[in-house]
Amino acid sequence: MAAVALRIDGAPVAPRLAACVCSIDVRQALNTPAIAVVAFADPPPDLIASLKIGTPLTVEAPTGETLVEAEIVAVEHRLSADKGRVFAVRGYDRLHRLRKRQRVRALTDVTPEDVAAAAAAEIGVSSEAPDAASPRRTLVIQHDQSDFDLLAELAADCGRYFHLAGGTLKLLTLAGDGDDEVRLVAGQTLLEAQVELSAETMRRSTVARGWDVGSAAPVSGRASTASQDAIEFRGDDALTRFEGLGARLLLNRNSASAAEATGLAQADIDRAIALGATLTATTDGDPRLRPGRVVAIEGVGDQADGSYVLTEATHSFDIDRGYVTRISTLPSPRPSRPRCAAATVARITDAADPEGLARVRGTLIAYGEVDSGWMPVLIVGAGDGKGLSIVPEPGDDVLVLLPEGDPARGIVLGGLYGSRPPPGERPDKGARNFTLRTPGGQSLMLDGVEAVIRLQTSAGDLLEMTPKGTKLSVTRDLLVEAPGHKLTFRASHVDFEKS
Repeated sequence: MAAVALRIDGAPVAPRLAACVCSIDVRQALNTPAIAVVAFADPPPDLIASLKIGTPLTVEAPTGETLVEAEIVAVEHRLSADKGRVFAVRGYDRLHRLRKRQRVRALTDVTPEDVAAAAAAEIGVSSEAPDAASPRRTLVIQHDQSDFDLLAELAADCGRYFHLAGGTLKLLTLAGDGDDEVRLVAGQTLLEAQVELSAETMRRSTVARGWDVGSAAPVSGRASTASQDAIEFRGDDALTRFEGLGARLLLNRNSASAAEATGLAQADIDRAIALGATLTATTDGDPRLRPGRVVAIEGVGDQADGSYVLTEATHSFDIDRGYVTRISTLPSPRPSRPRCAAATVARITDAADPEGLARVRGTLIAYGEVDSGWMPVLIVGAGDGKGLSIVPEPGDDVLVLLPEGDPARGIVLGGLYGSRPPPGERPDKGARNFTLRTPGGQSLMLDGVEAVIRLQTSAGDLLEMTPKGTKLSVTRDLLVEAPGHKLTFRASHVDFEKS
């Protein structure tokens, strides 16, 4: 086997145990923790006792480059008729720790780069991102997902991918990591290759159209070139030969800004173009081949030759083949969170919108009482200068619609009394009266059973209309006036009494 170096807990593996190694596989891929699988054939029991879950495991290429710094997360004992007793360990790099951490939290004014930097610091690594910053999000609420899933989702929304290399969490696009291109020549370093060129996912551009929940304003963004077009432009034939080939439309997306919508469009066209020219190959072992590295293929065919950005590399060491590397450019699947609307309950904490809009904020009770941010309120008859402007107050419980299931972008549909009785009385027979009551105690009651209308203030002032008569009663001075106009009292009999 090639002279691969294996370290356990920072120290070289014991020679007797090293002699038992029958295979080592190190898989590196975008949006996935790197994994190392080491198999030992009939190892001495006393030497494998130290290979426990949590033990650091490092694999170095024959040239000295570190392929992975992992932590053992699983051990496996096998017994087969042909290979006898085999002991295997599986380890992941530190990104696996993000998959094991789940919480509910609100992040304000952040980008995927910010989230990646914070995640990297928590697992003890550095972070690195492209010069062009991703769109900034006013509020992100992590829910029903691990820290790893949150980062993958935010990155995917703007065409970013990530992996851990050399102790650095790298955020990148499908244009690659910017390092030097690796040349792979058929019959020399390139042992096997399969290139597929397809127009199946081809499009001239991607347009994302949506709306901002906070302002109800339409938002749109367009991407006409893929990030990797700067490396190698393909697809001229499909664009010219298929009549009517146009834009891919992403509709009704929740986007707070044109930049966010453009990020969605860019992510879509990057992925589409990547699927239009895919490479899978086997090469001589080369530690330079990592996710994000650009490779230049030569000698496969005129149409196939060119530059490709790797999304995956598996470094394999075994007795039969020595050290080889299997590579692929297939983009990793998008996070599969469904775009389904949901509903939840919030308790209002603030109704003093700093922008003077019909918005409130509260705590999302079923989401660990995380802060909701400012949420618009559904108003009956809302329009320019009109509508029934009734906004929930602090302490009220409300029903919140979550478009696309995102708790950071809620819309208050209305209040909920829950276990509290509503205002107004329900008669023994007939329907409950309609009652409108303010927090200050002013009320308007419409009784459809007794045919009564009552307007009353908290001070006791009353205007009441019933089938038996109408009553106006005030507790303060009363002024009736019609300046510049005639005032008429018309009745069969008028009495003025002092009281």
